[in-house]
Amino acid sequence: KSFCDDGSGFIRSEGAGIIIIKSLKKAQEHKNPILSLIKGSAVLHGGKGFSLEAPSAKGIKEVIRASIRKSGVDVDTIDYVEAHGIANRMADAIELSAINDAYKELSSDPQKKWHIGSIKPTIGHSELASGMASLIKVVKAFQNKKIPGIAGLDVLNTELDPQHSMILSPDSSSWKNGSHPRRASVNSYAVGGVNAHII
Repeated sequence: KSFCDDGSGFIRSEGAGIIIIKSLKKAQEHKNPILSLIKGSAVLHGGKGFSLEAPSAKGIKEVIRASIRKSGVDVDTIDYVEAHGIANRMADAIELSAINDAYKELSSDPQKKWHIGSIKPTIGHSELASGMASLIKVVKAFQNKKIPGIAGLDVLNTELDPQHSMILSPDSSSWKNGSHPRRASVNSYAVGGVNAHII
């Protein structure tokens, strides 16, 4: 129950995934179908967290800033963030607050909102494969031109600041692109304190 007020932890699952990543030039030369472009990524250690299960808010914000900086992408052109969401109330609130703060800090549009999702309510936490599952979900969202809803979302985590700039919904919505391509990011963290973000 990612991001729910009665979230009480995750169910472990197993998974494996493969994505072939090439430079854009090579993919075009080989006439490969191009499903998405990676604009930037970063992996950083966040230092000591609040607890074993809770990520470091500072670490998440730092990895988001680094990833955005490398990508050269304006955060106001990103519509969707596929978050980690382990259904621990404190950990989910820390992650969402850090995403919200980092994106708002980098935004020039005070009205901008970002859709949030997590694959874990659908397939469980596949641990080592969970980042791959999130990445594949985002690629499928591009293909289907849909922003996925959060399965089972009911009462939103009350530890989250009600003034946040995120859209959390159980319902999927049509993903219309305006003057920029559809853009998304994936946020992930690990028990050992590693944080990752990809645009």
